[in-house]
Amino acid sequence: MKLNLNKIKYPLLIIFFVTIIFIVTVPTIAHKVILYAYVEEEKVIVEGGFGDGSAAKNAEVKVYNSQNELLNQGITNNSGLYEFEIPAKTDLKIVLNAGMGHQAEYTINKDKLPDINIKNSKENKDTTVTVFNEDKLRAIISQEIDKKITPVNRKLLRIENNKGPGITEILGGIGYILGIMGFALYFTKGRNK
Repeated sequence: MKLNLNKIKYPLLIIFFVTIIFIVTVPTIAHKVILYAYVEEEKVIVEGGFGDGSAAKNAEVKVYNSQNELLNQGITNNSGLYEFEIPAKTDLKIVLNAGMGHQAEYTINKDKLPDINIKNSKENKDTTVTVFNEDKLRAIISQEIDKKITPVNRKLLRIENNKGPGITEILGGIGYILGIMGFALYFTKGRNK
């Protein structure tokens, strides 16, 4: 039985090009969502982005308390930022949904939140005289340090999440190459007979 190579070439070329397109597009589809949040005065700033450094634009943000009750929700801006006033002195679980299954969570411990009277904080801001005890002073210093190291944390988070291909991706790529070679050898073996 003789193989007609012209009939085999076209399906083999189609398989080859589909495989190449799949290999090239998978990394762009499967990029990781990065979420970082920090406290700045009486607000929480949420930053959402992807592993490639692009911002998570128009992504849905939901904020839950420790009992999983919804406290706040909104949408990130074009820079991937969303900010909200602290709704309560509780652990805040922040969930960012960037669509198509891209989701990330971040929790801010209630110890990181400032001691403020949430309901009357704006009204009393100008008329209240604050007395600082040692714990309050430590909390203020901690918040200021957090503000200063936020850019460093952001860069470290991006570096940590942008490690490149892991062992699974490398072995998968080798498997694709061996599979393509197997197809090519199978069809060329018939030609040599």
